[in-house]
Amino acid sequence: MKNLAIHQALRLDKYPEEMAWLCFPDSELPEGTTELLRLCTSKKQLEEFANVHNLESGELHHALLNFVEKAMVIDGNSDEKILGTKLVNSTFTNRNQSEETLKLHYQLLMKIFHPDVNSDPKATHFSTLVTNAYTNLKQKRSDQEELITVSEYRKPPKSFYNATQKTEMQISNTRSAMAVLSAITIFTLVAMIGHFYDPANPELITTNIENPIQDPESIGQTNPIRKAAINTAIEVSDSNLQSMLRKLESAYEDGRVDIIKPILANTPEIKNQTDQQLTDKLETLFEITSERKMVLFDFDWKNTSGEVQGKGKFLSRYHLKGEERWLTREGIATITLLKDGNKLSINQLELENSSIEQ
Repeated sequence: MKNLAIHQALRLDKYPEEMAWLCFPDSELPEGTTELLRLCTSKKQLEEFANVHNLESGELHHALLNFVEKAMVIDGNSDEKILGTKLVNSTFTNRNQSEETLKLHYQLLMKIFHPDVNSDPKATHFSTLVTNAYTNLKQKRSDQEELITVSEYRKPPKSFYNATQKTEMQISNTRSAMAVLSAITIFTLVAMIGHFYDPANPELITTNIENPIQDPESIGQTNPIRKAAINTAIEVSDSNLQSMLRKLESAYEDGRVDIIKPILANTPEIKNQTDQQLTDKLETLFEITSERKMVLFDFDWKNTSGEVQGKGKFLSRYHLKGEERWLTREGIATITLLKDGNKLSINQLELENSSIEQ
């Protein structure tokens, strides 16, 4: 077997005392961690590798996950070891390659441990360790890039300025044309998404209380105007609430991190994470999945201490990139709405898993 990481993962699973040194924080990881992580996340590649090496795929998968959990993603390990990469290259080209490997390992690890695809209670802790390590290493790389940019900067020779004088008029004309085109494009985009986002606060999903949105599907239903009172003067119609749920579903399916992040930020299991950590986790979920479906249903709404809170059910499905399968996740959804003037906005979304199926 050429892959040393997989070879040692099998030995660690079979001879834990002999291979315990792999789990020490100061030990180095063997070569081949990228392929090891790929096998953890791809059933097809795992079975092909097992067949070639006369291994049982279930035992191989168990050994690889055991290696990841006991040798890599553990408290006390360095950020590099948690991500399975050392990042010791010093040249600009190699540094870029290392950054690509870093991002790939992060995505593969989150495919294993992301709470939305792994119902194991330990998965949340593992995903937090991975996200923290990735955030720290990204910041470290960014700081290094700034130092390199400053130290390697040189003033261009005089001939550079002479050459550019001949094209200044062309550049100016080109910029003017691009500015006009950009203005038209931006205006078009704003017109297209204006109905979805509140222009005064675009990261929130809101609804206007004074002008209820009429939901065609609810108009013909029995008792279509179930109302949740916020105070003696303001009431919210069922069509308003249904409209907000539909907007939230669309933001989730479209991978809108800027919309979902502030809504998830106050949930108990991730409220202590930094803004960057939460962004990384959400972006990774949307990057490792090629398609997402979300349905929010069976909600009961009530007024609690000046807030409108709804409790219902959710069903979400993820199509993992490179896989011919969907993950199905379902459970209880709790949504909290806050009143701001004559508008309601979704302040918090909490999803509690009841099952995750492949």
